[in-house]
Amino acid sequence: MSVKKSTKKSNRHLKIWYFLYSLAILLSILFLLMNYSKINALNFELNNSNAIIKEKTNTQMDLQAKIEFMKRDHEIVSEAQSKLGMDYAKDSQIYYISVDTENNESTQTGVLGTLFNTITGMGDN
Repeated sequence: MSVKKSTKKSNRHLKIWYFLYSLAILLSILFLLMNYSKINALNFELNNSNAIIKEKTNTQMDLQAKIEFMKRDHEIVSEAQSKLGMDYAKDSQIYYISVDTENNESTQTGVLGTLFNTITGMGDN
């Protein structure tokens, strides 16, 4: 009987060790799966952030190209002529203003300046 009792006792200890070993493996697998799920979630978030960064970078590059395009003198002149009907001034339309620094008087020259000086009486100097 004592052999049977010791065999049953040793079997009980083995069963407890197998159960604990199985529980430890199960908990380890559960821990690994939870961490794997967290890693996948972070990976997904990182990929989304990288896609947003790439989209913003492309938008920024497009806007910079548009700014450079709009800054060009030729493009400004073309837009002014086509949309606003503007053209370069002719020589008869240009007048100059000269400022006398000693007397703080200004005189205008050119066609419009001469007309203005004549009307205001400033041309009699």
